[in-house]
Amino acid sequence: MISLLLLLLAGEKRNNMEMLSGLLELFKPQQTEGLISGKSFSPDPFINKVIEAESSGNPKAVSPVGAKGLMQIMDATAEQPGFGIKPLEDPFDPVENVRFGTEYLYALMDRYNDDTTSALAAYNWGVGNVDKWLKKGGDFNELPKETQNYIKKITE
Repeated sequence: MISLLLLLLAGEKRNNMEMLSGLLELFKPQQTEGLISGKSFSPDPFINKVIEAESSGNPKAVSPVGAKGLMQIMDATAEQPGFGIKPLEDPFDPVENVRFGTEYLYALMDRYNDDTTSALAAYNWGVGNVDKWLKKGGDFNELPKETQNYIKKITE
């Protein structure tokens, strides 16, 4: 994978764009009857676990609180994600939703110094809530039960 990326940087522009386009096709989910076929939505297994926990692989999923798509993105987050992330235009486009959700989750990992528990809690419960929780000591048992179960589902 790294050698392909180096070729993209060093080689001919036209040929490299064709190669990059082909490489991206390898990671493009295949849609079948509203569900993504197979279990791989991303080359990152961690992201696949988040998708399974969030939407069970349904790119048209809408939660009771309005989160949308594979990675269950809220409208307010999609419009103003912060962290230098490009806003999400179509939450039901699987490729775009996974791009956005992945960038957002990685930004949370950076924010919380690679603390998976805090990053997943923030993804699920919100950054402001997690910041307050951490100021109070960050006891896992003080998280809402739903968030505790969400984190366990992904990390275990």
